[in-house]
Amino acid sequence: MRISTLVLMILLSGLVDASCPTTVIRDSNGRSVATSPDWSDDIEFVIADLVFSNSMPGDVTFNPQGSPVSDAETLDIYRRGSHPYDYPSIYLSEDAIFNISPAGETYSAGANIRWRVAFEAGAAPSGYYNRAGIQPVDHDQYGTFQFGIVEAEFTCTEGEPFFAEITEAEAGLGEILLTVGAEQGSAAITSYDATCADTDGNETDASSTGTSITVADLENGEDYTCTVTATNSIGTSVASDPSETLTPTSSGLPVWLLHEASTP
Repeated sequence: MRISTLVLMILLSGLVDASCPTTVIRDSNGRSVATSPDWSDDIEFVIADLVFSNSMPGDVTFNPQGSPVSDAETLDIYRRGSHPYDYPSIYLSEDAIFNISPAGETYSAGANIRWRVAFEAGAAPSGYYNRAGIQPVDHDQYGTFQFGIVEAEFTCTEGEPFFAEITEAEAGLGEILLTVGAEQGSAAITSYDATCADTDGNETDASSTGTSITVADLENGEDYTCTVTATNSIGTSVASDPSETLTPTSSGLPVWLLHEASTP
């Protein structure tokens, strides 16, 4: 069964300054979405945060038939030449990096469906526009997948890391221990930098060359939220989403010592 669904057209024309789209516009047939402004040739990775509502009268399932559930099988991502009949498509789906996808999930009518995905947007072969298409693929509907745009936000990188996140966080005696991660971009990550802010906005910073960061010298009993960035030779990522509220304690052991004491 072949599903014909949304085509999201992403325009990446060559501008002097690096730029990234800020708005999306539906075209006359109600299916394609054009971004504005166009993206420049300086951009190496495009990160799309997409939320669409299911406008079908029934459920939509993202569960590949006949194969294991795969994030890549929920989106077709491809590049085209200056005219789709003159130049073949270059498919990017298998190389796309997913932070969030609906793989294996079922969504009822009216439900919101989210993707957060990055793909390379470097120089295309001669005769190609800097243009890509993103086409969500469901496996439970005949005909065109009908949708509403709830959110379509884009960020672009020139090769610096992306998808920085705090995967674990634990408060201890006057400190917070963070486990962090990110996609490296076009070069290896050289450091992670964490910032923890109290309720008055006072910030405490810490850095690490690895994925474990201890933010020390914190006020016991004070509430903190933390963010992290990742850096490589090209630049620094945007900050992660904030952590949950963390409160260092005034008694007990430092987190690192507590972990060491509990290790057999």
